[in-house]
Amino acid sequence: KRLKAELERVNGEADKRAGQETSTMRRQYDLELTALRDQLRVSQQECERKYAEVSQLQRECERLQALVDQGRLPAGTDSYRRDQRFEQAYQELQRMDTDCQQLQKENHSLRDSLIRLEERCKRNSKEKLKLKRVMAKLEQQNQLYQHELAITSQRAELLASQLDHTNLELAQLQSETILHRDNAANVQARVSVANTLELYKQLDESYGHMNDKWKNEMKAFTDKFEAKIKKIKSQTKNVVQKEDEVKIGDFKSKHR
Repeated sequence: KRLKAELERVNGEADKRAGQETSTMRRQYDLELTALRDQLRVSQQECERKYAEVSQLQRECERLQALVDQGRLPAGTDSYRRDQRFEQAYQELQRMDTDCQQLQKENHSLRDSLIRLEERCKRNSKEKLKLKRVMAKLEQQNQLYQHELAITSQRAELLASQLDHTNLELAQLQSETILHRDNAANVQARVSVANTLELYKQLDESYGHMNDKWKNEMKAFTDKFEAKIKKIKSQTKNVVQKEDEVKIGDFKSKHR
């Protein structure tokens, strides 16, 4: 249940955050697009006004040039005023032409910005569509997870029930084990006494056998040692006798 609630909370937050980000991006792009369109419209109006002024100046210059070519200047127009007017008209024409070129550059820049913004809007629309598909896929996965979570919860409840039953059986087995242990302790005590007596009996028999074996070995060793002593004494006696005989022989030889 806790995992299910956590999944629902995470999905809700993801949907809310995605919706907020999409709405924010849409409002931002709409504002930028509106501002660029307004700037483009103002620039187009300014450009049209400048073109009209340039056209008017060009027509005025052409009219004055025609009058000059025909030698018919307006009344009260002298050469200085005519040259000054031509110079002013020419400077105004150059200024207008420069302004028109600048406005054309701004117009192209605004058009490029508008095109880029429209492309961004298209990309965002594609990303929004992709995001919707991802959200739909996540929703399907969420439903699958919820189904698996429900199955897992059922299994957990079943395992909990089995665990409770197992704990009851374990408690019964522990009680029976304690009872059998007490009985086994009594039996083991009786068996231990009998085993101890039997062990003492076996040890006594083993000690008797070892004692008899030790006595026999000591008797054999003593007999063997006494035989060697007798042999050594006999050999010593023979040597002494031979030495005495030699001494007696030598003594007799000296006194002849």
